[in-house]
Amino acid sequence: MLANIAQSLGKHISQEKLAGVQYRRANDESIFKGISGGAELPRGIVVAVILAGSLAMLSSRLALFCLSLKSNECSIFLTKPSMPTPHPFDQAISLTRGEDDLFYGHTSEHYWNAISPFGGTTVATLLQAILTHPRRLGDPLALTVNFAGPIKKGPFTARVHPVRTSRSTQHWQMEIRQGEDSEPVITGTAVFAVRRETWSDTESKLPEVAGPEGLASYVRPVAVPFLQMYDLRYADCDPLGGSESSVTQCWISDVPERVIDFPAIAAYCDVFVPRVFVRKGAPIPIATVTLSINFHVDNAMLAQHEGTQAFGKAKANAFNGGFYDQEAQLWSRDGTLLATTHQLVWFRD
Repeated sequence: MLANIAQSLGKHISQEKLAGVQYRRANDESIFKGISGGAELPRGIVVAVILAGSLAMLSSRLALFCLSLKSNECSIFLTKPSMPTPHPFDQAISLTRGEDDLFYGHTSEHYWNAISPFGGTTVATLLQAILTHPRRLGDPLALTVNFAGPIKKGPFTARVHPVRTSRSTQHWQMEIRQGEDSEPVITGTAVFAVRRETWSDTESKLPEVAGPEGLASYVRPVAVPFLQMYDLRYADCDPLGGSESSVTQCWISDVPERVIDFPAIAAYCDVFVPRVFVRKGAPIPIATVTLSINFHVDNAMLAQHEGTQAFGKAKANAFNGGFYDQEAQLWSRDGTLLATTHQLVWFRD
């Protein structure tokens, strides 16, 4: 019946407007006839019709038409399908392209940390700028981001510039500036590359731990906005329990869940509870100074997984002079090593 309606509607619909359609009253009920091929539709029924490429006058475009029957008249109106709301993370790293190598963004309330944006989102934003740059070659291989100063709430300008490109690698310089400040608040470099088929092996294996379904979501002791945007499930310890070891292992996923891509991997690399918190058993003032990530998958490999959960293992090597380091590995659920990361953090006790 819907096919008959579609065929008949095609006779009345043009690219720009819809022709009127009439119905007649019969047996004291509103009956819609004609375009339904003789089928009777009682008054009040709303018929949704999808018109596909077989309607040549619609140029193979999909359109949704709603037929609304009211009292003594029939009206047809065109409605646009509702667009899904972007994930908060995608909104946070959203950028507007400017001239040359400039991109414009805005800080996100969802991913705000104590006094500045969550560092993982900042790294992901710079990575997103390169991923959408028209001169980009290949996929992310490595990047380093230096947190030279705090980003304030509000708009910012990112600049990503390819400084040298070869057949298989491309080197970038990155920075973020804000307001009238003459100096950048963020600096960095990145390397993109085109991978090729070679002998391959992975020495860092996914640890043998329980899956995320059998573990409880970590309850954050501090109401920092960005922490609410991640579901962390620790497999081995209470990260703020105080320990002689800084090693922690956890499952990571976005809230709400989101398929893992390069920006998500970049953000996950900074989502671990700070190592000094783990050792001290409580939060103290900290600030990431520099963060580096090495990616171990390309876009084709990443597309094969389409997972929403990753597993991370993090540890420190030394704490001294007001600084400590943090190194971590990140795997997909099937054991593929996604990235390795290292950062240096300032702390005050």
